[in-house]
Amino acid sequence: MSDERDAYRFKAKVGAKGRIAIPTRLLGMAELSEGTYARFELLPSVEPEGPSVSHEIEVTQRIAEAEELGMNTFNAYFPMWMENFRQSLKLIPDDAKTLSHVADQRKGKSALIVGAGPSLKDTDWKTLRRFKGVLIANNKALIPLLKHNIVPDWVVALDGLPEVYNSFNDPVVTEHKGKCNFLGPTVLDASVTDFALSWAKECVWGNPHVPSGSDSKLWNLNLVMELLNGLELMRHGGNVGTASWLLAKHLGCNPIGMLGFDMCAHPDKTWTKDEAVNYEYFYNPENDETMALDSPFRAYFSILADVTDLAWEENIATVNLTPVGILHSSSLFPNCELKRYVVAANRKDILKSARRDKERGRAKMMKKIKAIEESQKPIFRAEV
Repeated sequence: MSDERDAYRFKAKVGAKGRIAIPTRLLGMAELSEGTYARFELLPSVEPEGPSVSHEIEVTQRIAEAEELGMNTFNAYFPMWMENFRQSLKLIPDDAKTLSHVADQRKGKSALIVGAGPSLKDTDWKTLRRFKGVLIANNKALIPLLKHNIVPDWVVALDGLPEVYNSFNDPVVTEHKGKCNFLGPTVLDASVTDFALSWAKECVWGNPHVPSGSDSKLWNLNLVMELLNGLELMRHGGNVGTASWLLAKHLGCNPIGMLGFDMCAHPDKTWTKDEAVNYEYFYNPENDETMALDSPFRAYFSILADVTDLAWEENIATVNLTPVGILHSSSLFPNCELKRYVVAANRKDILKSARRDKERGRAKMMKKIKAIEESQKPIFRAEV
């Protein structure tokens, strides 16, 4: 064998019929193609435990994407947030309540979080009105809920843009003054902060966690905000859906249902080419649905999936009630019909079935990952 061939030394695995498979992660290390001869150190055919290397790389990339999106958002909106914070110092009273005041307030109750995804318009509103647990609405879902005579226990807003006020600017919201609690950060637009203080039954505030990384100045900013207003940090995950879930967890709710969380766009024939190229597409064969995800959708899903997945270790179950979308197609979120979740006679039945479905979903996901990994492994001839 030539010196050039001797340079390629890989640990490889003997597969079926004595064939040798090259790990996918090694493809970029040498210009090898099918039929290339190379020298291998043969190892026993033992399947590695856990996700494949290629899957780990993808997860790492998704985390990096979420972090990059968070920092880009922070850099773009930081001046606006600080101006909003300055205004909040004049509006929010010194004795304002924080999340520590409501910890475990609804322990043992089920929670149902309502997002404002496109699928919300097709909700079985009659069934939703029968829900007796803790109902938490994202700010954009408030008006649709109230127009169907459903009053949430909590409303959560997170975005600091002035347009957030539009989700409260409706006569039906004014009619329900004093009936809902409100959770928000101290960097909301002054119009939203002022409205919440005059409208909500009770307001709970928190300073947003400024992503500091290695920048000590930004790390100090978290301390400075607390010194200025005396309020504690509020974990929010960077999107209102995750902030609502964290509120439900903080209230002590279990299980937690997610309704109206498509977390994707639904492409159709009206899309132009310019619109279409900005998305990554996924197909869900269970309901013949094509989903389109851009960077924000992927980041929001990754963040929500991370916090809910960790909660399973605390026996806190998160159940997807949205009939379409990325949560519905993900193995990380057990699916449940809204009616079953609402009318369940025994909360423990939901927890038990959710845990069972979660384990099955994870096993299915691992099987899919393994199949993808195997299909992507190029097969080479080798001198032995």
